[in-house]
Amino acid sequence: MIMKIENRPKFKLNAENMIILYLAASFFVGIWHALPMLNVINDEMYFTGGVLRAMENYSIIPAAGDVPYGTLTYIVDYLAIAVFLALSLPFFNFDISGLKNFLIQSPAPVYLTIRFVSACLALVFLFLTNDILKKEIEDARARMFILVLLFTNIITTAVLHTGKVWVLSTLLVFISFYFLYCAVLHNKNGENIKVNKNIFLSILFVFFAGANFPLNIYALVNLPLIIFFFGRNKEIIIKIFKYGIASLGAFLLIVSLNFSGIKEQVISIFTDYHPLLNVGDQARAKSNPGFFESLALYCWRLALLFPLFIAAALVSLKNKVKNKDLLIMSLSYFFSYFFIISFVANWSREPISIFRYLFPLGFFMTLAIASFDIKFKKIFFVIGAASIIFHLFTLYYLSIPTSYNLAYDWVGANLKNQNITIVNKVRALQLIKNKQSSALTKDEFCATKCQNIINYNLNNGFKPLVRDFDSKDGTLADIRGEIYYIESEPIVDDKMQLVYSSPINKNIYLIDKNLGNYWDWKYLTIKNFGENIFIYKAIDAQ
Repeated sequence: MIMKIENRPKFKLNAENMIILYLAASFFVGIWHALPMLNVINDEMYFTGGVLRAMENYSIIPAAGDVPYGTLTYIVDYLAIAVFLALSLPFFNFDISGLKNFLIQSPAPVYLTIRFVSACLALVFLFLTNDILKKEIEDARARMFILVLLFTNIITTAVLHTGKVWVLSTLLVFISFYFLYCAVLHNKNGENIKVNKNIFLSILFVFFAGANFPLNIYALVNLPLIIFFFGRNKEIIIKIFKYGIASLGAFLLIVSLNFSGIKEQVISIFTDYHPLLNVGDQARAKSNPGFFESLALYCWRLALLFPLFIAAALVSLKNKVKNKDLLIMSLSYFFSYFFIISFVANWSREPISIFRYLFPLGFFMTLAIASFDIKFKKIFFVIGAASIIFHLFTLYYLSIPTSYNLAYDWVGANLKNQNITIVNKVRALQLIKNKQSSALTKDEFCATKCQNIINYNLNNGFKPLVRDFDSKDGTLADIRGEIYYIESEPIVDDKMQLVYSSPINKNIYLIDKNLGNYWDWKYLTIKNFGENIFIYKAIDAQ
């Protein structure tokens, strides 16, 4: 008997799917950004270093102080790095010590691994967002526009190309939101079993998010939302309590794996930055803006980072609200997060700083816009085209060498074989260190790599003596030959000869600084990301 196989819908390469494929591919373009420089993007060193040191100690749990936040990010990266190491072993004839020595000298592949993980997580963002949009927006062109608006935004693009804690942390909150959305949807259709399942998953993932990053406490707004939508059903209220207890157990289990790191992180927020306990850096905390000033600053930053979202929202306001429940959920998450960062993350009075803290807001703004009865309008062509232009420039800048890479290559090409001294005053620029340079490293910074260089006389092909921020206080005995100084600002001194300068940008553009401002038109004319770097030769040095 021949069984009849049902015809499944075939994948069609239409305009909508081409947009989705473009966005999916874009997540992987430029994930090599700045490598082998390892200090350019914050967060990543915690997860790569924490994982490798744990593996070296035959442990899964990070050592005390290694991972101050992002416990679930650490666990996901641990698994990814373990797979990477397993796949790499055949290339080293299954010699674990050989692979270890290679990674000590060249850890960049490990950093590339965790960025690959972020790119894969970005695919989950894309899938979930597209799923909601398909349920809410009938007009395919309008759906394409909303997807483009979100995933070509500068700050969204930049963060998703890193191994930063923000990627998984925001995704966990977004998944919690998605399951709440599904629960409300199934409740309208009378599918009680699916409602219970999705409520449980929504609560579970919000506790996962809190275990990964303390700032995600704002996502507990899903609990009052669940009560708001399902409060009339006493059975569901009882189940919500049970789900909360079970999720709290999962939260405590995850936190217990890295309790010391999480504790220190939380304490630092309320001591070093907010001296509620009357300890810590009082002067720094007093210089921080108050809540209302911080709120105003974040409103200004919102206008700098998401002007295209705001324009799309203003156009959409002319339409009626199609899904009031989705609008309530989106705005609840949006304002809960907006108020908490205004209170907690008030580190700076500069409007163009700490843009990355606004990264999650783009997702909630997208869903708020999607709650309206959107019809594609010609103005969306203009807004979408502008967003894609900025996106292409961002991908280009992420793909090409940074100013640190250019300076690193210049030093390698011109100074590698000279018995000279290089005084490096640019922290993100990491030069090769030989045995003599590593021996000058402060004890607290001379970890596995440094010790191996000293013990096995590694990098002896690089002759210069390098001194930087991690070096011990210098003496005349530490200086040899001609002296070269690497600076981030130009020096006016007759005794200094400029021998190299990176392509000069008026502003510094880094993923962690000054990136995402759509009103900065110079962004479209810069040479590359990174600081301006100048290398001087002391012409009277002996």
